[in-house]
Amino acid sequence: MKKLSFLPLLALLVFVLSACTPTQKDDTVATGDDSNTVKNEVSEPSEPSQPTNTADTAGVELASCLDSCKIIKEDTGLISKATCHVGCYMNEATAKKDPSICTANVSDALMLPACLTAVAEEMKDITVCDKIGADMNDLMRGSCYTTVVEKTKDATPCEAIKNSMMYSGCVEGAAQQ
Repeated sequence: MKKLSFLPLLALLVFVLSACTPTQKDDTVATGDDSNTVKNEVSEPSEPSQPTNTADTAGVELASCLDSCKIIKEDTGLISKATCHVGCYMNEATAKKDPSICTANVSDALMLPACLTAVAEEMKDITVCDKIGADMNDLMRGSCYTTVVEKTKDATPCEAIKNSMMYSGCVEGAAQQ
């Protein structure tokens, strides 16, 4: 039986998050003629000089991520400033294992459950899924349960899922090796 998942949404957010790590270096390339100098922007990943505690650096990374969202124009197809901001807050929330960062900063009806699901998965804590309230889609809460159950291998939370297809996917997720 096919399992419903928010993986495509989370994949989009991962893509957005990758756009929110500004480490650009400017290289000037001469084309032989002094009037035709071309400026290339090359993106290079930054390498930490020493291991860092993600929770300690998360606040700095959040500010940097939010700042990098400024380069996105509002008319840029699927990736907007708002989506970029959500990605930044999701990063912060998972790094600090704090779902209140999601609830305080993400109001979009689809993005808030995705943010809470990412935190629940990181924490392996099914109670975070319960923050996806009755005003939100039961399928989103069921998807969150399934995501956590796949990590914990405890199918007990699946009993709370009312949708039969989501329930089956949750139980199957617990049984996966």
